[in-house]
Amino acid sequence: MTLSFRTGKLTLGRLMPHSLLISTILLPMMLLSIMGTAASSAYATSEEPMVIRYINRGALDAGNAYKFELIKAILEETKKEFGDYRIEPYVNDPGAKRISVLVKQGAQINVTWASPGTVRDSTHVIPIPIDILQGMLGYRVCLTTLPLKTVFDNITDIDTLKTLRIGQGQTWEDVDIYTANHISTIQAPTLDGLLSMLALNRFDCLALGVTEAMFIYKKNVPYIETLVVEKNLLIHYEYPIYFYISAKHPKIAARFNEGIQKIQTNGEFNKIFNRYFREDINTLNLKNRRVICLKSPFLPLENQCQKLVEPGIFDSL
Repeated sequence: MTLSFRTGKLTLGRLMPHSLLISTILLPMMLLSIMGTAASSAYATSEEPMVIRYINRGALDAGNAYKFELIKAILEETKKEFGDYRIEPYVNDPGAKRISVLVKQGAQINVTWASPGTVRDSTHVIPIPIDILQGMLGYRVCLTTLPLKTVFDNITDIDTLKTLRIGQGQTWEDVDIYTANHISTIQAPTLDGLLSMLALNRFDCLALGVTEAMFIYKKNVPYIETLVVEKNLLIHYEYPIYFYISAKHPKIAARFNEGIQKIQTNGEFNKIFNRYFREDINTLNLKNRRVICLKSPFLPLENQCQKLVEPGIFDSL
């Protein structure tokens, strides 16, 4: 896949009880908060910069520019407490399982990002349980082509959604979410392959998160003249994205925990998010779309899809 928005394979049936989910979210934050004071004191007086390592292959990871800027903002905001830092990008392209191994080892990669339930969300990482995409990656729009636009006119609920031919990457976690909702997908190993298939009308909808759809559309419409963004359908499922820190580096985890809360408080978090995504969210006119909600098998099923999208949710970011 040309852009590294999502990699990895989810494990079906990995459901967490509600009480366990609460503990997995709240307990790490409490522990990190306690660790933060001692860790920041140690690093503030250290001359050796903290080394941060994550996957960044330059132009190939242009789609992750937002995450890279967010990381830098977190590190800059905590220089007083934790001292200086040095970023050493990992420039190879490992699969999800290999990333999990590398993060566990903590030598070549010590920071990654993923959704709960994925290969990289394991006991060998420390989660920073704040959704860095503010819930927006769980809202999906369709890239389609002009000849297929009328296919969407009758898609109004999950039963009619099952008639839609949806394209997805072979290793994308979303495949298992569609499968759990009895929706079949047409798959390809790369994003370029999916776009080529869409151009040939091999499927109806390349479903992408609202924080990635316009980036991919703008990049590829010069080469696929019939490519369009469908205007009426919005598929929704819970899909938070967290930073995960190698368990070998608790001080980095403490820094990220403290830093992300600081940039939330001072408004920098929203400022960065809006700079990257506000225009696209407005362009996609999300609040006027038909919402079809799917249940994710990787989060507690309780309370999923029980309420409609609240009016104004897309205006309050």
